[in-house]
Amino acid sequence: MNLTPLAAGPANRAPTITSLVASAPNVVPGATVSLAATAVDPDAGDTMTYAWSASPGGGSFSAHTALSTVWTCLLYTSDAADE
Repeated sequence: MNLTPLAAGPANRAPTITSLVASAPNVVPGATVSLAATAVDPDAGDTMTYAWSASPGGGSFSAHTALSTVWTCLLYTSDAADE
């Protein structure tokens, strides 16, 4: 039996975030901030997916897999600080 390696295809290059905009530089507990990103992939035809995330318990996103979203800062409670 013979095994012949196939030629490797072109390397997959990482996408680049080209812009990240927040509607406010600071957010108080209970308030929201609008977020928008743009990104490009140097490999034509590649499908990009997106995922917004924050520290556990840090808040919630209106659309965590979209280029634009609204993040809501959780209200601070003393119970949260004890966990």
